[in-house]
Parts: sequence; C-alpha cells; structure tokens
Amino acid sequence: MSSVSFSGLATGLDTGSIISQLVELKRAPIYRLQKDKKSYQDQISSLATLKTKLLAVQTAARKLDTASEFSSAKATSSLAEALTATASGSAAPGQYDIFVKTLATAQKLQSQAYASKQDNIGAGTLSVTVGGETKSLTLVGVNTLEGLAGIINDNFEGVSASVINTGAATDPYRLVVNGSEAGTANAFTLDLSGLSGGVVPTMTTLSTAENATLTVDGIDVIATSNNPTDVISGLTLNLLEASATQKITISVARDTDGISAKVKGMVDAYNDLYTYLDKQTAAEGSLRGNSAARTVDSRITSLISSSLDGGLGAISRLSEMGITRGEDGTLEFDDAEFKEVPRRAVRQRARLLHQPRRQRRQGLPAGPGHQEHDQQHRGPVQDLHRLAEQAHQVHGRQHQPL
Repeated sequence: MSSVSFSGLATGLDTGSIISQLVELKRAPIYRLQKDKKSYQDQISSLATLKTKLLAVQTAARKLDTASEFSSAKATSSLAEALTATASGSAAPGQYDIFVKTLATAQKLQSQAYASKQDNIGAGTLSVTVGGETKSLTLVGVNTLEGLAGIINDNFEGVSASVINTGAATDPYRLVVNGSEAGTANAFTLDLSGLSGGVVPTMTTLSTAENATLTVDGIDVIATSNNPTDVISGLTLNLLEASATQKITISVARDTDGISAKVKGMVDAYNDLYTYLDKQTAAEGSLRGNSAARTVDSRITSLISSSLDGGLGAISRLSEMGITRGEDGTLEFDDAEFKEVPRRAVRQRARLLHQPRRQRRQGLPAGPGHQEHDQQHRGPVQDLHRLAEQAHQVHGRQHQPL
C-alpha cells in the first residue's frame, strides 16, 4: 500500500514521515513491554541455571562434610577372587594376613520327588521357626506342591521356597526351601506334620546353617556371615572362597586419589558457579541487578575472601591442601600438594570439622569473639561444607518476584 503524502501543499511538510513517527511513538510502550518480557524470561532461564550450579556445589561439598569422608581409606586384596574388603574412614592403615577356612552357609531343605508340581500335598497346619520365633498357617482345600512354595514365600520371613525340575525321567519335581541368609543365627525349622489328605512333603537336609571361620593375623575368628563388618575395625570383608592353606593379605591405605577427586570436584563446581555469576551479573549479563544473584555472589565470594583476615581463614587452611585463589577469583587445585595432607595429621584437622556447627546449634552468639573462634577452629572441609550451606540457604531464591 502506497503512503499518503501532502508534501506538495503550501506547508511543505513531509506528513508521511510525521505519521510514521507518531505511530512509532504510540507503539513505544509495547516495545518496552516486549523488551521487559524478554529480560524477565532471560532472568528466569539464568536463575534456573544458577540453581543447577548451586546444587552442584552443594552436592560436591556434601561428599566432604564429615571427618570419615575426608579421611577415607582404600583396601586392596592379594587374592580378590577369594577375599575382598571395603574400608571406611575409621580403618587404620596397615596389613592383615587372613586365611578363610570355611564360608558361612545357609540352610537348605528338599522334599521327596513328585511326578507333577500340581500334585496335592494336603491341607492343615504348617509352621516355620526362624530365630526362635514360630509362625503357623492353616491351609484348607486342595493345595499343590507349587502352591505350597508360593504360600511359604508370601507368608513367612527368613525363608524362600521354589519347585525344582531335576530333569529326571520320572518324578522330576522337588520342593526346595532355603534360609534367606547364611549363619547359624538364621537356621530354621519347617514343620509340615500338621498336613494330611495328600502327599505331604518329607524334607531332608541339603545344607545346614553355618558360620564362617577364618584366622586374622593368627587369631581364630568366627563370622556370622560372609560379609562381616565387625571382624576388623573399619573394614567390611567379603568372603568368596575358602582355603585353609591360602594366605590372603588385605592392605589398607589412605584413599588419597578418592579424596583428591572429591576436593577437585568441589573446586570445579565452585569455579563453574563463580565464573557463571561473574558473567551474568556483569553490565551485559542477564542477572545484572538481580537481588537473588547478588545474594549468592556476595555469600559465595565472602566465604573465600573474608576468611583471609588474620591468616586463619579458609584460604590459609585450603592453601595447605593445595588449593589457592587465582588472580581471576577462581580456585586452583594442586593435586600433588594435596596428597601430602594425609601425612600431616589429617585426623587432627578432621576433629575440628564440626565444632563451629555444634556451637551454632547450642545458640552461641555470632559476635566478634565467636567469629574469631570459628576462624581458629574451622578446618578445610568445614569451609568447603559452608559453600554447600550457602547454596542451600539461597536454594529457593530463584522463585522470588523479579
């Protein structure tokens, strides 16, 4: 459509241009709203990303929020196909010579042979006793061998039943009842004497419930399962094969690689968050002026920088672990330096981890004296966990009105 112009009149005005400018003037509020809408949408998207990065910091820090996690250990076996071990942070470094004499076994019973798993086994009362506790159940009507297995599974704890097809030319089916766990404490009694009116199963023993036996550094030990947690302090053993003449050495050492990976994960998560906040709160960032973003930025940054006062804060302690702050504000991690920490009484530092938190729970004032005490008794892992606390405190702020 061609534009209308009165420029040929005596006025000499370019009325087409004037009208276009007036229309644009009227549209200005719409343009502002559209711009504001996009700005809000950008902020919502950026805050969602911020939440994800905060949670990443929180998750990484929580992997280091207890003394046992920070001083975790690793156990290795000289014969992993026969014995393995898992170490907790309380496991003492050293070596243990172990002979696995016998494995713990679960009780197992079998019935006589049946021609069909649908054979009638009768009706009446059956009972199962496990750990000194007896439970009875009354069966009525016609009950099959397969049905009895299902009844045992559905109604009795500590045992399981199945019908086995042996493949024999005649009478291939047998009822087999197993104890759920190995060890003498899990022995059971199955009483079917109260059944009648069919071919009642007669149970015989395939295996008895027995404890495991082993020697640890020449000491005879009885274990109630094949996964004992109380034989060696801080270790869970996994007994796989028995051999009275095969010596197996379990070696326990500080898991410096595992701890290092956790600390590096914490540093990486912090740097990712710090870099993102720095970009998004800048003049051209989508979160410039946003109160939630400012709060996060302030808290996370102050956690690192404010503790420098007096040389007793986070960076002083963290630097001893190979963590320093770069010129751009991000953290740098020296793996080699960090791995020297376990040789420098890491347990003494770990004992300091929760002292400030206990004081806060006891309601002590957070005045200057308390802050000084907090700095003097805050270990590196406590500082890392405080990052997670900051993340948790601002977790829901992205839903505030923009």
